[in-house]
Amino acid sequence: MDGTRLGQVLETERTNAMLSWALVALVVAVAGASVWAGDLTWSAFCAGIAALAVVPPVAYRNHRVMLPWEVFVVAFLPVLGHALATWWLTSAIATYLSVAALALVLVVE
Repeated sequence: MDGTRLGQVLETERTNAMLSWALVALVVAVAGASVWAGDLTWSAFCAGIAALAVVPPVAYRNHRVMLPWEVFVVAFLPVLGHALATWWLTSAIATYLSVAALALVLVVE
């Protein structure tokens, strides 16, 4: 992606922070929806992902210091899959992928 305009846009610190914060907001929204639906275990898991996401900005006291947005996409897709799943097998697979995504977030941090 070096030299391309799209690569330059996606690799800036500001864009990374905006996309990461947007994904954190979506994870918090899914956590809130899970509380409303009565799935407290899943809402606690989503809140844990959101809490891990805000550790770098709090530690460095800079809102632009975020993990790469690609990591949050990987962490958010299983969360979204679980929120939209209607079949128990799909929900179980999303749970397994979410645990792997949580491990990825911990490793990247």
